[in-house]
Amino acid sequence: IEREIHASENRREKKQADLERQQSDDRYRALFEYAPDGIIISSPEDYYLDVNASMCQMLGYDHKDLIGMHARDIVVRAEAHELDSDFARVQSTPDYNREWHFRREDGSVFAGEVIATIMPDGNLLAMIRDITDRKTAELQMELHSVILDSIGQSVIVTDPTGNITYWNRFAEQMYGWPSSEVLGRNIVDVTPTSATRAQGIEILEALKRGESWSGEFIVQNRKGTSFPIFVTNTPLKNTEGKVESIIGISLDVTERKRAEEALEESEERYRELVENALDIIYTHDLEGNYTSANRAAETVTGYSHAEIMAMNIGDTIPVGQLEKAKAMIAAKLAGEEKTAYELELIAKDGQGIQVEVNTRIIYENGIPVGVQGIARDVTQRKLANAEIQEKSALLVSALQQATCEAVDTLKRYMSCENPQAEIRSAQIILEMAFKGIEMADILGRLENLENEHRI
Repeated sequence: IEREIHASENRREKKQADLERQQSDDRYRALFEYAPDGIIISSPEDYYLDVNASMCQMLGYDHKDLIGMHARDIVVRAEAHELDSDFARVQSTPDYNREWHFRREDGSVFAGEVIATIMPDGNLLAMIRDITDRKTAELQMELHSVILDSIGQSVIVTDPTGNITYWNRFAEQMYGWPSSEVLGRNIVDVTPTSATRAQGIEILEALKRGESWSGEFIVQNRKGTSFPIFVTNTPLKNTEGKVESIIGISLDVTERKRAEEALEESEERYRELVENALDIIYTHDLEGNYTSANRAAETVTGYSHAEIMAMNIGDTIPVGQLEKAKAMIAAKLAGEEKTAYELELIAKDGQGIQVEVNTRIIYENGIPVGVQGIARDVTQRKLANAEIQEKSALLVSALQQATCEAVDTLKRYMSCENPQAEIRSAQIILEMAFKGIEMADILGRLENLENEHRI
């Protein structure tokens, strides 16, 4: 009876042990089959004894095809020669871990991270994780880093408290600090000057609240030399809207500021030149609407600057000459260089003003947008020329009359009793005529000469 009881107990314990082993095997098999990573069990000679479903899917083989294959059948040829040495490493290293490149059935290659160990029965257990996505992400990060290092702007990334986590190559050049010496330091202790540090802290507080900030800011380099930058600071938020990091992109604008100052000085000199010029200097768009005019335009025409700005060239040029002005503008647009011409302007009081005009086309980005002109008041010059022409005509008439009288005198000489007096009279007439003396004076001198000879 005791033997039966003991045997029955042994059978029950064995049955329980078999059940527990079966349950353990089931759990192991479930873990083996449903693990997301590939699992391979291979012999000490690296022939595959078993693989799970994830490994089959990863390599593109059926389970039956993988059983009996060797590791060199799925490892790329360039790495196959390392298998023996690495198997020795697995036997001597409890935490073996490295990347291998595997070849799928279709010939494509992927990177896998392998963790391997030797099991108690001497077989090798390897877990393989496809790290294609991770490698792609790392490549993208590396590419982004190369791009950020290649752009001609400083790129600095900080955590929400301002501690520097990224400092690109251009930032190293601009500030003189290598990234190794600034990573982990707070940005307000590195770039702002003593005069702008308080402003820097205020900007950082705004960024912590999720507000962006951009503008000019005075910073300093490692040597303490201050210079202006234009910076755009942007808070980067997670899906919950919480600020995780801050990125600042900046550019040294020292040269631009100098250029702007030089341009302002040049423009100021230009404005002074234009405003103090005696000639009218103006601009108008291609429709003829005035867009600028100097003080001379106000002085000559009598219109105020505001009045001129509300006018069109058709309001200041007589109808009969407007087509001429438009034709000259068209010729200039067509590429003709010489477009100096005379026009009449209508002053505010209605008087006509004779002007000599020279124009040029104003271009923006290669496109004509307007006309700049210089107009010189030639009214007085015109009057002077008219007076000169009038006097020239009188002189010619006087010369003609003097010549006729000289001829008459010579004729009298041929028959007169006092030829020397007649010759002197003719000589006086011609001399005085050619010296521009008025005819009345010539006749007076002749009368005096005649009286002298009578005496």
